[in-house]
Order: sequence, then C-alpha cells, then structure tokens
Amino acid sequence: MSKFLGAVMLAAAATLIGIFKAREIKASAWTLKEIVSFLELMRNEICTRRTPLKQILICANLPEYRCIGGFVCCVEEKLDCLGGKSFAKIWCESVDEKLKLIGENERQALKNLGSSLGKYDAELQAASIDRCISELTGEYEVLNAGLKSNEKMYIGLGTGIGLILAIILV
Repeated sequence: MSKFLGAVMLAAAATLIGIFKAREIKASAWTLKEIVSFLELMRNEICTRRTPLKQILICANLPEYRCIGGFVCCVEEKLDCLGGKSFAKIWCESVDEKLKLIGENERQALKNLGSSLGKYDAELQAASIDRCISELTGEYEVLNAGLKSNEKMYIGLGTGIGLILAIILV
C-alpha cells in the first residue's frame, strides 16, 4: 500500500512540475505582451508630449502591468541614484533583476534600448523603441504560436514521466 501511495504521489508531483513549466511559458508570453504595451506607451509619451522618462515611469506604474510592474518600480526607484549611475546601467540592472521570465534575446533587446533612452532626441529614441518593439513582437508571436502545444507537451511530459517512474517503483 505504501508503494502504491508513493507511486501516486510521484506521478502527481511530476504532473505538477509539468503544469508549473506550462504556466511559466504562459507568464513569459504575458510578460512580453506587457513590455510591448509599455514600450508603445513610452514611445507615444516621448514623441507626442515630450514627457520626461521619470514621469513616464511614474504614470506607467499602474496595476494593469502585473508582470512588469516590478521592473517599472525598480527603474523608477533607482533613478534617485542617477548621479552615481547612468540611466543605461540602471535600466540594464533592472532588466536583469526583474525580467527573468523572458529569454536572453529579449533581455538583450531591452538592454540595447536602455542605452539610447534619455540620451538622444525624441525621434531617435522613438526609432530605438520601435526597433525593440519589432524584435519583442516577433519573439512574442513565435512564443504565442506554440503556446498551446507547448503547454500540453509539458503537462503530458510531466504526467508521462511520473507514470513511468510510478510503474518502475511499483
């Protein structure tokens, strides 16, 4: 009886691991979607209203950004030590600290964007933002296209491995 209970628990644990991995992929897609939305807001504020970056970050720190709210807050809080660090360094540190769910290519695109924000005129900043949006949108579309199949795959894989291990133990 104890072997059977252990086998069931093992199968359930493996299934849960698969479910968590599937949720991680979904969260990654949501994070990319929110980043693109935030960058579009940023581009519009810089181009049309010439809003300073600090003000954009304060306004963008709204509850609708569930996945990237921590990133926006982190950049905003670190702006107080702007004299000791450049904006690009603050931006890159915040990307590394708070956006771990997205891939390395996406983080690098955001870091590249950070090096041009606040340095150049509005048109050049808008061009940099557009380039970053283009890269992130492409990655989002690829991730989103395979989202359902990848979710099913990870859940099925976790369940399958759990069942195989359970069979071996029993």
